[in-house]
Amino acid sequence: MPRPLTEVLVLFFLPDSPTRARWASEREKALFVERVRSNNQGIKQKQFKREQVVEAARDPLTYLLFGLAFFQTLVVGGINVFNSLLINQAFGFSVSAVDRLRRGRPGVRNGGPDGRSWTASC
Repeated sequence: MPRPLTEVLVLFFLPDSPTRARWASEREKALFVERVRSNNQGIKQKQFKREQVVEAARDPLTYLLFGLAFFQTLVVGGINVFNSLLINQAFGFSVSAVDRLRRGRPGVRNGGPDGRSWTASC
């Protein structure tokens, strides 16, 4: 299924809380809320709690996840932005050849995870 279509479906059909699920009966909504309550997750919290911010600031996992996201975005962003320039000037390809080389990237990028998971399941 194409990603934009999936995004629209999620936007319209996935509720922001269990109590707003249009497709669920009242009994199912009560079960959803009970499951969230049993996990100690809470449904909505409108009050700012300073101790939660302090706890997150002291947790090393917060900084590891930030570093992972930041450095991966840094590398991938640079490669995506300057890819044509690198191939064109560093390797001497023409502009039309660079365009032809870049046409296959979305298929590899989108098909890669599916192919790897299929291979791993064999």
